[in-house]
Amino acid sequence: MERGSLAARIAQELAEQLDVHVVVEDADGVIVLSGGVDSPEAREAAERVAARMAPGRRIENDLEVETTLPEVVTEEIGGIEPDFTSLPLDVVGAVEERREASDGREEEQIGHGAVPFFPPTDPVIGPGPRGEIEVIGGFTPTSMDSLEVEASAEDEVPGDEAIADAVRRELREDALTTDFEIRVYVQRGVVHLRGTVPSVEDALNAEEVAARVPGVVEVREELEVSGL
Repeated sequence: MERGSLAARIAQELAEQLDVHVVVEDADGVIVLSGGVDSPEAREAAERVAARMAPGRRIENDLEVETTLPEVVTEEIGGIEPDFTSLPLDVVGAVEERREASDGREEEQIGHGAVPFFPPTDPVIGPGPRGEIEVIGGFTPTSMDSLEVEASAEDEVPGDEAIADAVRRELREDALTTDFEIRVYVQRGVVHLRGTVPSVEDALNAEEVAARVPGVVEVREELEVSGL
């Protein structure tokens, strides 16, 4: 009876002082504490209370620290499920889908009359008559919209001087040859190009520009390449 009474008093003291409800047993002179507490501090405090109330006795502390969440919180967390409906299962597939959708919109816009934009060729600029900057040419595949050469009054064939003027104008207005000092001479429709250019490619460009002038029979490229 005495041992049982001591164990009962210890259990009651733990409940009242620490709000710890555990099992206390008196087994062959050993005070055994078993059950669960919510923290290591409560476990140590229960052992101290038992040792104080049973001086000289061995205390066997079998209390376990329980770290479970309260039931209400557990239920709330357990009821929350992640929403993966807005996340693509295949990132690469999602990118391809977006690309296909974008291509479809572009085709639809073109089908409704939209015209793709192509930037113009860089224009050739130069000083104007009053010192201002003006655009000379460069917005068409050739430098001028039309290559018209004045015809001779006698035979309606473009004269050499008119052809020479047209070639000079074309060389000056073409973006590939506008920076070169090229002298032009024409005899019976045969154009002679003389001067110095930076490279062989520039010489070929000048020959091509001169050849597209109406009335030109032949282009004789007599240009010198600097450094050769």
